[in-house]
Amino acid sequence: ESALVGTTAPDPSDDLDEDGDGLVGAEERRLGTDLQNSDTDGDEITDGDEISLGTDPRNGDTDGDGFLDGKEVKNCYDPRLASPGDKIQACPPFPRL
Repeated sequence: ESALVGTTAPDPSDDLDEDGDGLVGAEERRLGTDLQNSDTDGDEITDGDEISLGTDPRNGDTDGDGFLDGKEVKNCYDPRLASPGDKIQACPPFPRL
């Protein structure tokens, strides 16, 4: 028997995206997001999309201006900048919202 002391077996969910948000289990654990909920903070943007946008998947209002990140994106406001002054002039459609 040659067991390595202090090691643990890999978690089978490390390479799986159980909630369909674009993040595998290892990423979800590192970020502190919910492996079973694609939108951990309930702001209408999936955790994976939040990482792409540069918002916090654990905080529904990343910029703290009182508006949920998903509502800001849908209405062409930058969820990373507090209002006023965060209107996006050339607002491309966000495909999954």
